[in-house]
Amino acid sequence: MNVKKILCSLAAAVTAVSMMAVNVFAVTVDLDSEYPGIWKAGKCIPKADLEALGGDVKIVLTVEIKEPLVGEHLHHLRPINHDADWTGFTTSLQSDTAYAMESDGNFVLADGQTSVEFIIPADVISTLNDGGLGFMVCNVIVKSADISKAEAPQGAIKLVTAEEGEQITVGTYGAEPAETEAAPVEDQASAETDGEDIAADDADEDETPAPAETEAAADPAPAETAVPAADTAVTTSAATGNIPAAAMLSAMAVAGIAAAAAKKRK
Repeated sequence: MNVKKILCSLAAAVTAVSMMAVNVFAVTVDLDSEYPGIWKAGKCIPKADLEALGGDVKIVLTVEIKEPLVGEHLHHLRPINHDADWTGFTTSLQSDTAYAMESDGNFVLADGQTSVEFIIPADVISTLNDGGLGFMVCNVIVKSADISKAEAPQGAIKLVTAEEGEQITVGTYGAEPAETEAAPVEDQASAETDGEDIAADDADEDETPAPAETEAAADPAPAETAVPAADTAVTTSAATGNIPAAAMLSAMAVAGIAAAAAKKRK
C-alpha cells in the first residue's frame, strides 16, 4: 500500500469518527406533523437517545402554534414521563427563556412562537420510562427536537400567574407602560405657569394699599397757585387776536388824560 492510499484511508477514518461524534452530541428527533389533540401527547424523545448524550441534555423544540376554532386562547405544552403519570416535572428543568404556569407547570407560549429551549438534568432522565420524554399539548404542535449535551447550566424556569400567562400569550408581558399614560411635558409646564400666576396674583392682592391710602393718593391736596402780576404791556392774544382787558383799561386811561390836557390848552 503506497503513501497516497494510507493518507486516504486515514482521512476516511477521521471523517467517520467526526460524523459519529456529531451523531452522539447532537441529534434531531422528528416528532409530530399533525396536531394530536387538546391535552394529548404525540411522539416522544426516546430515553435511550437522551442517555446516549451523557449528563444533562439541552433540548430545543421546534413548535407550531395552532389557533383553536373555539375554546380558550391558550398555547401550552408540558414535558411528561409518557409511560408513567402525566403530572410533569417542570420545576426540575432549567431554562433562561421559558415561562411556565405556577398552577400546573405548563410551558406558556406566545402567539407566533416557533421554539422552546430547556435543559433536562441527568437525574430526571434516569426517572423516565423507556417511552421517554413526551409533551402534552394545548393548541401546539411539537414538530421536532434538537437534543445535545448541555455545555452549561441554565436558570430555574420562571413560574407565572394566570394573568401573567395571558400577557405572555398576547406578547404584552413585561412591556413598558405606554407614553400616553405619563403627563405631557406641556401640561406640567402649564401647571407650573398657572401656579406662578396664582402666586403673583396673591402677591398683588397683598400689596394693594388700604382704601384711605388709595383715596389720598388719587385725590391729593391742591397746591397753592401764585397770582401773576398785572401785565400792563399791550399784547395781542395769539389765539383770538384780541387785546387783553388790562391793556385796554390802561390805553383808555392814557386817552382820557390826553383829552383833558387838550381842553386846558384851548
